[in-house]
Amino acid sequence: ALALDKPVVMGCSIGGRIVLHLALEHPEKFSALIGLQSGAHVDPLPASTGGGCPSGSSTGTNFTTGVPDDVTNYEGGIKNRFFDNKVQANIDGFYYDLKTFGNTGFGVDGTNKAASQVVSIKGSKGYGSELETNWLVTGNDRIDFNLSWLVTEVGPDNPFQYPVCQNYGSATHPTINITPTIDPVKLVPIVNTANLAACSAKNLAANPATVNWVRLRPGLQTGAPLSNAPTWNGNVSYTHIFDLNSGASVSTKVLVHFQSKTNANIAPFYDGVNPAFHMTDLQVEYDTADGKWSLSAWVKNVENHLWIQGAGQSGVNYVYDFLGAPRTWGVVLNAKF
Repeated sequence: ALALDKPVVMGCSIGGRIVLHLALEHPEKFSALIGLQSGAHVDPLPASTGGGCPSGSSTGTNFTTGVPDDVTNYEGGIKNRFFDNKVQANIDGFYYDLKTFGNTGFGVDGTNKAASQVVSIKGSKGYGSELETNWLVTGNDRIDFNLSWLVTEVGPDNPFQYPVCQNYGSATHPTINITPTIDPVKLVPIVNTANLAACSAKNLAANPATVNWVRLRPGLQTGAPLSNAPTWNGNVSYTHIFDLNSGASVSTKVLVHFQSKTNANIAPFYDGVNPAFHMTDLQVEYDTADGKWSLSAWVKNVENHLWIQGAGQSGVNYVYDFLGAPRTWGVVLNAKF
């Protein structure tokens, strides 16, 4: 209706999803398509069903499309109460059949620079169990505990299965060809086994032929864990309420979160590993007898632990981590009129 000649379209959030569909269906009609706060896939865990936007990646107006996410969840569990309902224990088991899901990983683009690649990974799976318990010790004391055990395995159809090496002995840092050609009949990459073995070697500097090579990331092997999926993670908290003679109350809470080692990106580059850690949050709150106002103070990440919330890549040959919040504190005043 506006008779625009190959416009640039930008969308945010749900508009970003629309932009992805435009890129998939009508890329030739636009000079550029920009998605803000938009994802090409649905997070497979802990979603119970699959489906979502087709995955793909873009460089300029060249779009590489994937297939829609296809995730099926099977889950069953029981809920129990004991000791006059003072103790509640819920436990379940689950299995995720990740037939196809999109994920962003570390790769190399057409200009020989490190870049994000949004691709489809097929044949992965995840299974595990969750335990949630609540114990009302007294009318003023409560303990909460939850624990999750999760095993994930990358499927055999994995575009990040080969390592990425570059030759820094050359000014252009050329990427080492491991899958340089495509079989014209089978339409699968023909692996350069010599380069694959050289790039996968434990010590590149030990080989005169690879002394100037730099391995940007190792290969993601079939059966390796998915990113941001720690095998163990959970929380334990204790809450106590002090009843004052005036009718007001003071409640205190301490919460400890813990999790095992995990990789922050599906492509396992070295700077994206989040070691096992724990961190503590504290809170104290004063509530008036009439409930008209309250004052609370809190501290999060008391240990000031440095932890990785996520990881990404740029187009200038470096990777970066999204760090979790450091120690933070605050005071909140609530009033009801």
